[in-house]
Formats: sequence, C-alpha cells, structure tokens
Amino acid sequence: MMLSSMNLLILFLVGILVGLAIGVLIYETHYRKLKLKLVDRFAGQAEELASNMRILGAFTAYMERCEEITHEQQRLLSLLGGPTRSATHSKYKKSIYKEINDLEEKKMVIFKKVNDMGYDPEVSFKEDGKITKKRISAVLMKREFLKSAKIPKTKTDLKNIQDRHLKIVKDIHHDTSPDQVR
Repeated sequence: MMLSSMNLLILFLVGILVGLAIGVLIYETHYRKLKLKLVDRFAGQAEELASNMRILGAFTAYMERCEEITHEQQRLLSLLGGPTRSATHSKYKKSIYKEINDLEEKKMVIFKKVNDMGYDPEVSFKEDGKITKKRISAVLMKREFLKSAKIPKTKTDLKNIQDRHLKIVKDIHHDTSPDQVR
C-alpha cells in the first residue's frame, strides 16, 4: 500500500501537532510544579512582610501623633509668654500648664507603645537651650525613675532612694556592656 504525497503531508503535519501538544503539556506541568514550589516558599515570607508592614504603619501613625502633640504643646507654650495680668489670667495659665502635662502623658503612652513594638528610635528634645537626641527607652526610663522618686523625710528614706538609683545605674551599665553586644 502506497501512501500518496497528500497523505504523507497530512501525517507529517499531524505528527508535528502531536509533538507540539506533548511539548506544551510537559512545559505546563513543569511550570505548575515550579509555581507551586515558589508559592509555598514565599507564602510564609509574604505573610511576615504583610505583618511587618502593618506594624510599620502603626509605628508611623504613632510617631505622627507624637508630632501633632508636640506642635500642640508648642502652641500652648506660646500662649504662656508674657506676664500674668490678673487672677483669672493666672488660673487660665494654670489650666494651660495642666493641658501641656496631659499632652506629655499622652506622648509617653505612645512612646511606651512604640517601645513595646520593638522600636527604639531617637527623638529630639530641647534641654537647657540645646537640642539633644535620646532613645525612647532612655526617655521612658528617666520618666519612670522620676515618677518613682519621692522626697526623703529621713536618712533611711534617703539611703533607700540612693540604693535604688545605684541599682538602676548598674542595670543600665550592665545592659549596655560591650560583652553583651557580642
């Protein structure tokens, strides 16, 4: 049985099409396996990245809120400039001082939240006419120390406060020793 040239051409084309179909099938199978491996590998990293982005967004929002509070404190401080004109004005000034202190407490709460999130950025403060930068953890530690400090009434009270202060200083020195950095 002899095949005509037309039948040979059709058979040749069918062979090419079958070969292409098999090649595409192999390529798609390999591509899907590779895609599943990559998805499995990066799924955990994507979730971690999304979590970090949420935390970073919260951190940014907290720091923006601190900036707003600081601007409000500066605005209130500008109202205090000048001498007291009357008793009513003096009461008004006292309420402004109270509001400034309340805003400072709100800022410390935000600093605590930021520190609890694992961030310890430097913030700028104006002390004694100079701008200094301090880490939030140092600000919070100083604040806690000042809150816990009380005016000594006896020599024993004074000794207890000195001992507590010495312990805090030792803890700070111990936490920042070069041996722990390694």
